[in-house]
Amino acid sequence: MLRIAIVDDDPIFLRIIHSIILKSKLESSFDIDLFNSGEQFINSSREYNLVLLDIDMPKMDGIEVVDKINKSSPIIIYVTGHSEYMERAFNINVFRFLKKDEIHLKLPEVLKQAIKKIEFKQDVLWKTPDGILGFEFYNIVYFEIIDRKCFCYTYQKKYELINKNLSEILVTLDDWFIQINKYQIINIRFITSYKENYFVTSYGNNEIFQISRNRKKIALEKYTERMLCDD
Repeated sequence: MLRIAIVDDDPIFLRIIHSIILKSKLESSFDIDLFNSGEQFINSSREYNLVLLDIDMPKMDGIEVVDKINKSSPIIIYVTGHSEYMERAFNINVFRFLKKDEIHLKLPEVLKQAIKKIEFKQDVLWKTPDGILGFEFYNIVYFEIIDRKCFCYTYQKKYELINKNLSEILVTLDDWFIQINKYQIINIRFITSYKENYFVTSYGNNEIFQISRNRKKIALEKYTERMLCDD
């Protein structure tokens, strides 16, 4: 059974989101808990597969909540009435951003996509020296070619991918990845800012990645496009 948490300081939206989930005709069985603050959710002893979370809450906002639960790695869907807060959360490992005035239209389909991701666990399978392993797009920071070998860097570990090159990998990824130079593909989800010819990320000690001259225009266009995307 899937365990779903809804966290919002507005009791009206708690009930609205709860009602939408119940009416979404989800194929998986689920259990829903409601929390009216980030503190109440953090203090819960249960672990959840899926969390629908308001960004703008008093005392502990949605970004602080995700930072505290990062190790349990639930699927996070931010539901917010303030689009200006979304920029602060772009470097966080989040499945979707939804505006509150669009949830009746968009939430049912996003829920189905999230549950599919939970059930199947991985987005892609690649051969490594340790065998065939599954990877989630939301956990991959970047890919790099070193001495003709291809490596995948997740937040936790570096993996060698056998018989892979960047061109083959790029076509299997979602729209949040861009090739920034001859040797690297980066996940836009982890980019925090752009400075001169570099992307600054939340990876490591704010590691930076250089953008080559011939890829700069396309890379910046795609970066801007994804930053403005809300679904």
